[in-house]
Amino acid sequence: MRELVPSGQKTLFSDRVSWALTYMKKAGLLSTPKRAHHQITERGRTLLASKPNRVDLAVLSRYPDFVERRASHSQAGSRPGAV
Repeated sequence: MRELVPSGQKTLFSDRVSWALTYMKKAGLLSTPKRAHHQITERGRTLLASKPNRVDLAVLSRYPDFVERRASHSQAGSRPGAV
């Protein structure tokens, strides 16, 4: 729990949780009604009802929103001068 990411700025655990939340929001499984509050969406409830063994990139890639947003983010990062 105290292991840090290579930059030393935060813990590996908090970094992984942050990425998981980001990815699940991109897939439409979670929403953020206000800062630091996360809420499961109907799509998220449907996924949970299917009792997946794990929620990984293969599962998230079933959702076009996730694929589209991930692709657009990757393209933005590959352009010179992109932020």
